[in-house]
Amino acid sequence: MLLHLDSQTANVVTFFRAIAALNPSNQLLVDPYAQQFLPKYLKLALLSLRRSTISHQFFENIKLGGGVLIRARYAEECLKERVLSGTKQYIILGAGWDSFAFRCPSELEELEIFELDFPATQQKKIKRLKTLGIAVPNNVHFVPIDFESEQIHVALSQTSFDPNLDTFVTWQGVTYYLTEETIEQVLLSLSDLCSGRLDIVIDYIEQKYIKQWWRYQHFRWIYLAVAFIGERFVSGFDPNTFSDWLSERKFTLKEDHNYRTIADRLGSENMGHFRLSVRTHLAHIQKFEEDI
Repeated sequence: MLLHLDSQTANVVTFFRAIAALNPSNQLLVDPYAQQFLPKYLKLALLSLRRSTISHQFFENIKLGGGVLIRARYAEECLKERVLSGTKQYIILGAGWDSFAFRCPSELEELEIFELDFPATQQKKIKRLKTLGIAVPNNVHFVPIDFESEQIHVALSQTSFDPNLDTFVTWQGVTYYLTEETIEQVLLSLSDLCSGRLDIVIDYIEQKYIKQWWRYQHFRWIYLAVAFIGERFVSGFDPNTFSDWLSERKFTLKEDHNYRTIADRLGSENMGHFRLSVRTHLAHIQKFEEDI
């Protein structure tokens, strides 16, 4: 990604959130800010899709949108559990246009939020918030970072982040665009930085889809589409060996399910006309307790 360009996939994620917010049958995640965050061309696309008679068929065949809802809802449910147990800090890696800080003010009273993202995307978000007159709470901190070339502990050291406090991290919609070495570096950097309890919710694409993308009809066009906009899929993991991979890096895999399984637990009947893929997983991982 060029340094002066914001993430187009972040815009697409917001587009799906905006569509879901307009669907009364969606009860999984309602984001009233998503439509306001959209660039003009996607606002026009949203209007066109709402008027279209083929919109239902469109969502029957595309499985990206459902994943956007499921992964956000799952992460926020896990976060709420940890907050009740004393977690005081929340890091959002690759935050994009995430609106948790504005949607859930009642949950922010004792929680410091650190949004880490690519500089161009983050600057555009800050500018849009000012334009819309949306106040940023004092406990929300924007931290610019390029995950491929900068260290998380260095970026956070310039903020009020306290490594001694229990911390919850979400890292969604990002790992597939990074090398395995970069993913490892981020996890180890977080582990070395945080001396308190560290929980992370991360999503990943099954490795077989990345390695043989041309064999899978639905995945093939998604792979080509993200490559076309310069954000190519790079890495995936094998669910059968992911736990061992994490253990070698001193993390415990607490839970790992594909999107469809998570949806069944949260209530797939509440998703409207979004459908879900089995190729992407959500995992809840925790730093080894003996290292805390």
